Amino acid sequence: MRDSDWEIINLLYKLPNITKVANLLYLTQPSLTKRLQNIEQEFHVKIFTRTRGRGIKFTAEGKFLAERAQLHVNLLLETKKLMQRYAENHHGMVNIGSAYSYQLEYLNDLLVEFSVKYPNIRCEISNEPSNILFRKTCEKEFDVSFVQGDYDGQVTKKLLGITKAYIMTKKKVKLSDLPKLPRIEYPNNDRTKELLDSWWLENFKSAPGSSLSVSYIDFAWKLVERGFGYTICFLPEKLAKTMKLNLMPLIKQDGTALTRNSWFVYSPEKEQDYAIKTFIDFIKENNEKLR
Repeated sequence: MRDSDWEIINLLYKLPNITKVANLLYLTQPSLTKRLQNIEQEFHVKIFTRTRGRGIKFTAEGKFLAERAQLHVNLLLETKKLMQRYAENHHGMVNIGSAYSYQLEYLNDLLVEFSVKYPNIRCEISNEPSNILFRKTCEKEFDVSFVQGDYDGQVTKKLLGITKAYIMTKKKVKLSDLPKLPRIEYPNNDRTKELLDSWWLENFKSAPGSSLSVSYIDFAWKLVERGFGYTICFLPEKLAKTMKLNLMPLIKQDGTALTRNSWFVYSPEKEQDYAIKTFIDFIKENNEKLR
């Protein structure tokens, strides 16, 4: 039995007239009659009898088959509706906030992987300092954010990794020489500035030497590579190993390394949205790639 055969039985039981049913299904009457004969042969029953002036009358076996046809047609219609709803729900957009350096070091490859796996979900990414990212996520302006540094608020937080701070120079230098060297600055969030300023005050009485400000961290790296001064930045271990520059870890007075936490944050109610929950689950599953 094909789906169309069940539909024929269902419709014929409701409208017991072969000519009218054939017209509704865009079939010729001989074609419809042939289909009915095939159904009878398949089940070895007589589905209906013809009556003079009254069309057709279903037999007991035919009535049972019509009941099953009704169930089959209803199931098929319901399945189509659910599949349509499923297809519609598998579209959507995720508004993502990320610190520029975090996107540069971690996210780009992972976002490409997500887009390939879920082509119907659009990702829109904005770069902001982490303090602004965190606030906008709490205010639900961003669906999710990748934040560097520790902030408190009414959001779900998942620790992604811990990175160490380094002094980056082209050639080896002594720690005591830093105040005399030009420093390359780039935008940092308030928590990162606090960490770096606190470390500097622990080690030096004077302020950093003359500095040059650039818009992005990778611009600072390029200037260091050309031999212009130094910069201080937090680097993941994998990236630090690939850097062809001299890296000196920042050590605090207690002998431990200066570190910064990276967080994935979102409001719990955002998980009610299919697209956002799919992205959140994807990040959780690929957490190791974000370390």
